[in-house]
Amino acid sequence: MSKKNKTSIALVAIVLIIFALCFFIVRPLLAQIKEESIKYQEKLSFFERRSELKNYLEKLESDIEEVLKKSPTFEAMLFDSDETITFVTELEEIAAQTSNWQELSVSVPSQEKQKFPFEEFGISLKGSFPNLIRYLVHLENVQWLVGVDSLGISKIKGVREELPADLPASSIETNLKIKVYTK
Repeated sequence: MSKKNKTSIALVAIVLIIFALCFFIVRPLLAQIKEESIKYQEKLSFFERRSELKNYLEKLESDIEEVLKKSPTFEAMLFDSDETITFVTELEEIAAQTSNWQELSVSVPSQEKQKFPFEEFGISLKGSFPNLIRYLVHLENVQWLVGVDSLGISKIKGVREELPADLPASSIETNLKIKVYTK
């Protein structure tokens, strides 16, 4: 073999080795770098959206506080803890007006400081479905800010003698949890 052939073979071998290195080492590394770059961009995008959402929520809270400060009618809608008896009396009157039989329970207020404090009441109603709807309409129109937290309706099953005499046979039982927002 001549020196020229040896040089050509060596050159071809070097090119093949470089090509093999590029194909088997550099190409996978570049693919991995691209993959990591995509992951990084996704995380960066997530944190940017999260930051935007946090700023939006902070602005929303400050807007709510500003509206609360400016709105005397809203302040009047908030329940004062001293008015519990008045509120319970009004609930009993609503139940009587709508021909519902009512049991009421008051939850102990949480000791935690809350952004929007409230008192929670549990109401168990027995009556007809139309009477329930009338009760909810009256509840919606009370002078305080009230939110229904949960509502469960079921047909009353049981011995007729255990139920109040004035309940119709097709009566339903409704369990409500309401929140009355306080000052």
